[in-house]
Amino acid sequence: MVRATILVVLLLAAIESPMVGAAPGPCRPVSHALGSSCVPPEPKRVAVLDTGELDIALALGVMPVAATTPYQVGQFPAYLTLDEHRVKSLGVVQEPDLERLMRLKPDLILGSRLRHGRLYPLLSAIAPTVLSETVGATWAGNLRLFAQALGRDAEAETLLSRIDRRCRRIRHQYEAKGRPTLSVVRSMQTHIRLYLPDSFIGDLLQRCGLQRPDSQSGNGFARRLRSPRQIDLLDGDIVLLLSLIHI
Repeated sequence: MVRATILVVLLLAAIESPMVGAAPGPCRPVSHALGSSCVPPEPKRVAVLDTGELDIALALGVMPVAATTPYQVGQFPAYLTLDEHRVKSLGVVQEPDLERLMRLKPDLILGSRLRHGRLYPLLSAIAPTVLSETVGATWAGNLRLFAQALGRDAEAETLLSRIDRRCRRIRHQYEAKGRPTLSVVRSMQTHIRLYLPDSFIGDLLQRCGLQRPDSQSGNGFARRLRSPRQIDLLDGDIVLLLSLIHI
């Protein structure tokens, strides 16, 4: 009952607000997938709703006050070594805890239309919300969008330049080894997933000029394998195996 009441209050606030997604004080407009939000000049309490947004915020030197966790794991990615006393969990990506989010009083929320577009009226009633259109191969554009919202445009361009320099070094070493194909495989709970060019890692490999096997060179985000008879589709000169442990 309390949860329902809070959600109703948020929805009414969104409907009655003269400007959806506006900061309470001085602000600057940022255009995004669902319109325009007026964000603080220097956000101090940022909440992120997916792992990509969490990665971007940290890479730009911003420690969020709250973040969601991958649904397969239920905890923050181990490679980030986050202090959970500083970064509060909002639950899993698919169902962020809006009540807890409201209690944490963020001044900016970052997410994507793909994951949380349906929640935008509620999110923007809590704080100015900036959503990218989707995830995956759009990572560089998402980086620039969220950097704009965070006031970190210069830092984003520095990161992209650093990535391109590293790609050039990798490409040189790659060509010296005869351009082997790279297969990207992930073990899921119910199936095996092959990442395609429209995924983050697929786009990054393509950006660096690395070749993929024919089974992973078409359009799309990922391909599911459900049968052992399809095991030949995993093959490549080099196989990059991801698992839930490495998220």
